[in-house]
Amino acid sequence: MRLRVPILLLLTAFAASAALAASDAPRPAVTVTFSAFAQAKIKEKFGAREAGEIRDEVVRAVGDSLLKATLANPALGALSAEVEVTDLDPTHPTREQSVEQPGLDILRSKSVGGATLKGVVHDASGKEVASLTFKRYAPDLTTISASGDAWADARITIRMFASKLGAQLARL
Repeated sequence: MRLRVPILLLLTAFAASAALAASDAPRPAVTVTFSAFAQAKIKEKFGAREAGEIRDEVVRAVGDSLLKATLANPALGALSAEVEVTDLDPTHPTREQSVEQPGLDILRSKSVGGATLKGVVHDASGKEVASLTFKRYAPDLTTISASGDAWADARITIRMFASKLGAQLARL
């Protein structure tokens, strides 16, 4: 019986993802920028290519949230979002950090990761329909994500941010 519940949850999540992928609705436009502070951290500490990973995660998570909101309430029409990553920290060393500091173990070296994001959602007429500033970092090293992904806690933050934006849209 215990296996049935996780399998049911997994199947439900898969069905929801498949429904989003199969939807004929146009993908919402999501623009992602990085504050000057975040840009400097990425360039000086983490490696420039890391910005693309974070940008892709934000576009995917926020785009899915906006698409779900539009499918649930077609009256919202075409939505677009502008998201700014104002700060971020990895949970584990990034690729560039591990190359520049060979003593770092990409799995055993840990830090408190997370991100701070600001976002605004507009309807087709350009009217602001939702906005959110969200910050989340693991409270301490004992509560960081168990994933070996350098950006694990930042990804969790991004998904939580997208979910909270979606919740705001659901109330419209």
